[in-house]
Amino acid sequence: MKNLIFILLFLYLPFGIGCDKQVHQESEQVYLRIINKSEFNFSSVVVSFGDKKQQYENIPSGEKSTYLKFKKAYRYGLVKVETDSSVYRIHATDFVGEQPLKGGKYSYILHLSNDWLSGKIKKD
Repeated sequence: MKNLIFILLFLYLPFGIGCDKQVHQESEQVYLRIINKSEFNFSSVVVSFGDKKQQYENIPSGEKSTYLKFKKAYRYGLVKVETDSSVYRIHATDFVGEQPLKGGKYSYILHLSNDWLSGKIKKD
């Protein structure tokens, strides 16, 4: 009987540890969507936090994109927005002193007015 308990414990332990690690990794993920608060349609939006970037496609004026996953994100990032007629950017030079966002869902609210692109990230 002791041998059976030992064998079952030995077989269960690796699976339990692996599952906890996967759940922990998923809870650290940042999911980011774009909210287009401008009067222009965005044909493409690229968001980059260091070496990781994601591209969002076709976000009409006043609409939201789907969430995309980032391993690490900050309260600001490099953003490139393409409209039918122009390309606009928000430049992020570095993240020195910045703390990564905690895992969860966030929205990057982008506003384009008078040829000026601005944005802020809020937790959903």
